[in-house]
This record gives sequence, C-alpha cells and structure tokens, in this order.
Amino acid sequence: MLFDELGLLPRIFGSSHINEVADMAGNVLNGLKEYDAKYDSELIKTLYCYFESQGNLHETARMIGVSVGAVRYRLKRIYEISGMDVTDSKHFYEAYVAMQLLLFLGLITMD
Repeated sequence: MLFDELGLLPRIFGSSHINEVADMAGNVLNGLKEYDAKYDSELIKTLYCYFESQGNLHETARMIGVSVGAVRYRLKRIYEISGMDVTDSKHFYEAYVAMQLLLFLGLITMD
C-alpha cells in the first residue's frame, strides 16, 4: 500500500494517542485475526476486499476468487465472530477505519 493511498489517516492517527487508537482498532478486528490464524481462513482478506469493492458482493467474490455465496457465508461468519454487520453503514465505517489504521501501522497486511 502506498503512503498516498492512506489519505488523511497519517494526519488523523499521527497523534500522541496512537497506541490508544491502535488498541481500539485492534479490538474491532482482533477476533477475526485470531480466527484467521487458528483456522487458516481469510476473513480479514474478505473484509478488505469487501471494503475495496464498496460492499459489492460480486466484485468481492471476483477479487478473492470465490462464489458470491462464499462471500455471504464469510460475512455471516464475520458477524458471528465480531458482532459487526458490515452491511450496516455504522459497522462498515467502524471496521473500515480500524482496518485502515492497522494497515497503516503494519499490524495487518494484505499479501
């Protein structure tokens, strides 16, 4: 990811409270990170692609090479694990900001 692609994030999160903000972001996605590590799943990647496609299921499926049904299943698992319904704009935004921050800090990567 290029620094320019981060937009305002470096300025917003470049505060003296970065550790506190990083902890809050981690709390949003840690359950998914742990699940991915334990079961070798790709829920974080699915969520990232869902964000990149602006919530378009067909585009998300194309990006990760699975069926639309598989994307729906993964979004359901994301909800079950995290309590986030990313089809809801509030949860979408919270998870998106958390992911962008963790990417910016190098605490998660999209390989």
